Amino acid sequence: MDFVGVITRIGEKRKVWKNEVELIEFVVEEQEGQYPDSLCFTLYGEEKVWVINGFTVGDYVEVGYNARVRSYDEKRFNSINAWRMSKSEGQIQNEQEMKQAESADDDLPF
Repeated sequence: MDFVGVITRIGEKRKVWKNEVELIEFVVEEQEGQYPDSLCFTLYGEEKVWVINGFTVGDYVEVGYNARVRSYDEKRFNSINAWRMSKSEGQIQNEQEMKQAESADDDLPF
């Protein structure tokens, strides 16, 4: 599944499971509709935690993820694990528009 939106929070990297596995959590909020949704994603393992390094709060991203539920003592726990992140088309278009606006300002005759 995919989720597109703006990164609103990036947590600190931490170790879990006897300090053997790294994880980092981040929140993405969609920008469409009257009541936008937010999801908190988790990146598990050293091979995935580094993916967040190229992103900052405010970036438009597309996140590929898996949602799972686990049971423990008759309680249910959800986990939303991100497995892919990329800048979304909205971010790329906004950057191009900003560059065009800056270059248009430079062409003033006075």
